[in-house]
Amino acid sequence: TARERPSDLAELPPSFDPDGTVTGFTFAPAADGVAALVVSSQPVGPPILGVGRSAGHPLDPTGGIRAAVEAAMPDGVSPAAVDRWELAEPTAAATLLAIHELHIEPSRVNRAGGTLSVGDAGAAEELRLIVDGLHHAEPGELVMAAAFGPTGAAATLLRRP
Repeated sequence: TARERPSDLAELPPSFDPDGTVTGFTFAPAADGVAALVVSSQPVGPPILGVGRSAGHPLDPTGGIRAAVEAAMPDGVSPAAVDRWELAEPTAAATLLAIHELHIEPSRVNRAGGTLSVGDAGAAEELRLIVDGLHHAEPGELVMAAAFGPTGAAATLLRRP
């Protein structure tokens, strides 16, 4: 059955149970993307060199992206070695701030168009960044895909086969 929004929003159920427990109404992520996971005993894709996650802060629009990127970097690899940066673009200003935080060359970021030009894939945004980065990378290039926002950041470093 279709859910209809009540005419009076006060009729909606509370976001928290009386004891403070989070309910399904607390957070509803965007659902306009698709993701797939392939599990195999044989290598089927590009090697993942590193993965990093960072919790965010409500006053930090980059969600701690520097910590996530640093965690994704293997020993001996620096951000300067990354050929392609695929950054989520929650806003143009936040993306410019992330570029500044990471001390990376803007010409290496979202060369084929980012979220602002192709749209937000919602819950599949990180996967979209990886796919776009690998699709446009040359063989052997390092690709860093990083999604971020006030709630946190996620970074994945891959090498195009």
